[in-house]
Amino acid sequence: MNDDNMNTSPFDMDDDEPCFGGQNFRAPRLGLGRVVQYFPWTEYLNACGYDGVYPSMIYMDDNADEECQQTMQLLAVLVASHDAWYSAELYFGEVKKEGLEEDKRGVLTLGLNLPELSLDAEKEQIFRRSLLRAIALYYAHEESYGHEVTLTQESEYVFILS
Repeated sequence: MNDDNMNTSPFDMDDDEPCFGGQNFRAPRLGLGRVVQYFPWTEYLNACGYDGVYPSMIYMDDNADEECQQTMQLLAVLVASHDAWYSAELYFGEVKKEGLEEDKRGVLTLGLNLPELSLDAEKEQIFRRSLLRAIALYYAHEESYGHEVTLTQESEYVFILS
């Protein structure tokens, strides 16, 4: 693998073995297939400069539809690629923040590895941000067990589930 294309991971990935404990887990390399259905289309297309709400915006704007089709094709290529993957670490426990009482929340830390994309820098940043959000939404859904979960982005690679 070309290290130039590897994004810096927010946690140490020396151990390539998944780790599970209670509801906590660590997985160093997962495919993107399961998370594509959570891709935040409205947010993505709005960030690309299109107004409206998905899916209605793609019926009202041919350019938004074209953008959506191209992005779906890119996602399909990435799902099939061995060079596109993410890492995830989810910790449930007491989270302390200055000025707030302790509460039980999940801290989801992600890493993302993608091959070189043929997108301009701004579009690539929007795409990566949206793909990270899709991964976080997947875990928020999987860990909710039928309850409402609030997802808050703390930094580029860290999300809080509460």
